[in-house]
Amino acid sequence: MKHKTLAMVVVAVLALGMLGGCDPAHPADSIEATYSPHPLSPGQSATIDIEYPSSKDVSVSKWSDQSVAIVSGEDIVEVSGLTVTGVSPGTAVLHVQAVANYAFLGLVIDKEVISTDIEVEVA
Repeated sequence: MKHKTLAMVVVAVLALGMLGGCDPAHPADSIEATYSPHPLSPGQSATIDIEYPSSKDVSVSKWSDQSVAIVSGEDIVEVSGLTVTGVSPGTAVLHVQAVANYAFLGLVIDKEVISTDIEVEVA
């Protein structure tokens, strides 16, 4: 009886160890970024809205460290946090990213930067 219980405990510990060593399931899709109104006017601001992929069937516990950076068009828009402001007519490309925090049993075990690019038009 004691050997059977000990064997079951050892198997359970090994199974949990294997489960803890597995990579978390990552989202199949990327984030999507939008802004409104479209197009912006010079002097007008808009907040970049980030749409996250479905976290059903994945172990994303939260999204953090959202940021926006100008890839091209520094003279067309200005960026502050998640807000973009039109400066002069043209099209700018922004790089939007967020960090997916993967958790197992409430502990963050992995982080992944997920990003996308968005075109912002100023008319």
